[in-house]
Amino acid sequence: MTAGGPRLTDTDEQALRALAAAYASGVDRRDTEQFLAAFAPDAVLQVFDPGVHDEPRSVLRGTEELARVIERISVYDATFHFVGQGSYRAEGDGAVGEVYCTARHLTKTRHGATDFTMLIRYVDRYGHAGEGWRIVDRKVLVDWTEMHTANRPAG
Repeated sequence: MTAGGPRLTDTDEQALRALAAAYASGVDRRDTEQFLAAFAPDAVLQVFDPGVHDEPRSVLRGTEELARVIERISVYDATFHFVGQGSYRAEGDGAVGEVYCTARHLTKTRHGATDFTMLIRYVDRYGHAGEGWRIVDRKVLVDWTEMHTANRPAG
């Protein structure tokens, strides 16, 4: 951004951080309404594996297709999205940002459980509507994955 260009207010940045948290919480709670509320009605979500494929492995457009994310994630017994740092800046009449996330996907097996962990960066474009900020375009960059044995708490 050039000096003197548009700037986000502290309130805008707080709202964008809350949007990232609401998205993650909606996924983990399998709450389709909360999940979709993070997006503009005509939003696009693309999933990439940087360094593996140049093209997205998945592209979803609009509310109906985005709702499938909750169906897809439901193959796991539980998920836990931990949203880390985010950086945001004004761009035109909207904003852009990058948000880091560690997404854990628990699957129970007859031998215990597994934890499939994804280290993700969300590269977003946001629009501001009367009801607040919404994700207009989200690129999910899956930088690394790992698989672990998971254990239930003792007791």
